[in-house]
Amino acid sequence: MESKKIIRQIQSIYERYAIPTNVQRHMFSVAGVAKQICENCKDKIDSTDLIATCLIHDLGNIIKMNFDNEEKIKLLDKNDVQRLEYFKKKQEEFWKKYGKDDNLANELIAKELGANDEIIYLLENKAIEHKPIEFWSDDLPLLILAYADCRVSPCGVVSMQERIEEYAHRNEFHKDKEKMENTKKFEEFSKLMESELFKKMKIKPEDINQESIKKYTQEW
Repeated sequence: MESKKIIRQIQSIYERYAIPTNVQRHMFSVAGVAKQICENCKDKIDSTDLIATCLIHDLGNIIKMNFDNEEKIKLLDKNDVQRLEYFKKKQEEFWKKYGKDDNLANELIAKELGANDEIIYLLENKAIEHKPIEFWSDDLPLLILAYADCRVSPCGVVSMQERIEEYAHRNEFHKDKEKMENTKKFEEFSKLMESELFKKMKIKPEDINQESIKKYTQEW
């Protein structure tokens, strides 16, 4: 399936893979952030593959959801809370078909959709904090994908620092010394990532917010 077709058919794809509304909203927002960045890049960039990737990068997210945790359930939209049994059943189906690694599931689903090599590459390498700086600083689409994902919390577009703090709190990293250390390392990495990216931009990080991405998300 071509990237343009994935973008055009994204709502039917979400229905096909039983994507909860809050996860859909997250992917739309990530795509919106990426689109705004692409349009304000000093160098011309073809964003089609990148946007398609953003719109499907969490299709396997249901694999890691905890439908028995009340705090996690609160992240779901009210209509989806009423469909918990449906999502639990779908989760079991995903486990059987794709395994229990959500990142691997994302890649398998993308291949199932017939996504092109660039999309598969971006999905396979989106955890760029595990790569040396030389790897990601020269790969603008990959850098934008990772950055855009880091700017969107369950509440919408936030600053990088707010996103890190929210994620650590939601997953109770304060209870695990190793996770807290990793969070500190990621904070340092994220500052470097943001600095590197915005050397190539005509806007500043604070110019990207929930309001600024509306004109893009409304396209989809």
